[in-house]
Amino acid sequence: MLKSYGYEVKAVCDGKQAMDIFLEDKYDLVVTDLKMPNADGLEVLAFVKEVMPESIVIIITGYGTVHSAVEAMRLGAFDYITKPLKDDLVKLTLERALNFAKLKEENISLKGQLKRKYDFGKIIGYSDSMRKVFERIEKVASHGQHRDRLRRVRDGQGACGKGDPFQQRPEQLPLVPVNCGAIPEELLESELFGHEKGAFTGAIKSRVGRFELAHGGTIFLDEIGDMSPALQVKVLRVIQEKQFERIGGVKTLSVDVRIIAATNQDLDRAVQEKRFREDLFYRINVIPSTFRRSRTKNGYTVLINHFMRKFNKLKKRNVKGLSQEAMQYMMKYHWPGMSGNWKTSSRCSWS
Repeated sequence: MLKSYGYEVKAVCDGKQAMDIFLEDKYDLVVTDLKMPNADGLEVLAFVKEVMPESIVIIITGYGTVHSAVEAMRLGAFDYITKPLKDDLVKLTLERALNFAKLKEENISLKGQLKRKYDFGKIIGYSDSMRKVFERIEKVASHGQHRDRLRRVRDGQGACGKGDPFQQRPEQLPLVPVNCGAIPEELLESELFGHEKGAFTGAIKSRVGRFELAHGGTIFLDEIGDMSPALQVKVLRVIQEKQFERIGGVKTLSVDVRIIAATNQDLDRAVQEKRFREDLFYRINVIPSTFRRSRTKNGYTVLINHFMRKFNKLKKRNVKGLSQEAMQYMMKYHWPGMSGNWKTSSRCSWS
């Protein structure tokens, strides 16, 4: 019946199968009987809401279990349908559920559009190219959260994360930055991987590296193009094997991190010139984004307004705006240090 209405349907015969296939794909709506073998409808409901809270669940119940169906709604079910099933009622209930989901999604989308119209967190931008970058960031972030939930369920931690460090919300997980161009090469390895006491002169105690600190979260490798070939090999191993050793250590440590890398260099050319490893380049160049300098009046206006608000508050001033002459001067100015493009690429590692 549902297929005849144009729905794409996946049917299974018990609750355990339902939970198994739910880990394999994303479903907008789940219709489940209350009484089933292997896992009942309440177990399926709890599982779905843990793994994918935005999915809608509708319970089917017999006359004798209406009380349980009402209880299911308290636990997050959208609605319940009593047996014997009537086609019109089923169709109406599903349409109402999906319309509700659509309105909710549109509301979230509109709020997001308003929020990122001029800025995206601490990234300020207005142009079409910047909006595309913001959209890509949002897609990667939402996909990553979905995969994290599936991974935690698979590992028996629960979608909310009963194990360390996944019990935290994404925004609470560590974000560890490393400026690869600002740290001397002989110190960068220790900064990234840590060292054991006595590993080298001056190593008076053991130290945890940035990769360890970022476990479960994200490490940001700024100016990765400046990294030496020897260190590139070790970073490549972390990406491929999720393992490393501290300097002077014999114990192999495991780590699960998302890697975001940024550079102002042309890595394609660096690969051709053998300054950057080709295998590492393709490992980190999975989801690339390029930030280009804006030369439009709208672009400058957004930045000017942002910094005026910031420094008015900091300096307790009330500067209203810039004259036409000042705006023209700023648009013509070369802005040393801002030439070229800033390229970033991110790689998401999932165990």
